[in-house]
Amino acid sequence: MKPLKLAAFALTAGLAFPASINAFPWGNKEIVVKTDLGEKYVVKSSAVKVTPWTKSDAIADFENKKFHKPGSPDYLKYLNILKSSKIKIPYVLIEFRPIFIDLNNKKEAQGYIKTTCTNYDKFKFLPKEEFTELTKAYLYALYPLGRNFPDTSTGLAIETVKLKVCEKYAKF
Repeated sequence: MKPLKLAAFALTAGLAFPASINAFPWGNKEIVVKTDLGEKYVVKSSAVKVTPWTKSDAIADFENKKFHKPGSPDYLKYLNILKSSKIKIPYVLIEFRPIFIDLNNKKEAQGYIKTTCTNYDKFKFLPKEEFTELTKAYLYALYPLGRNFPDTSTGLAIETVKLKVCEKYAKF
């Protein structure tokens, strides 16, 4: 092919295929969330640790934590609710370390963030009263672990990052 034709072909190909084509058809392994100012949080899959928190874990944590007073009415009530629950994996505990990229493209590794992902597919089918009581029981068991849930109502980008991490990595 002559150099002029080759250049014309390259130009035509460049116009036909936009630069945003994903070169990896099997998907991106990173989560990217932009802030309102154009900064970014990036979470690579290598910086994510996922731990399913089972019904058995909830019962063990509930029984072993000093936060609860064994023998109190609430203790016995919530312990029985946990034991009778049919949800095998109510939550997934995730720890991840995002990278913050500022407007000058400077990358800075952030500290580890812990979040708790809820098994909404199981909870949403419970009657309202059972849902309320079971949620309270699990929260009593979760409280000593210092876990927090994604709260997108704050408008903070880091909360959106938590939500996206849950969506991608929490498998129930």
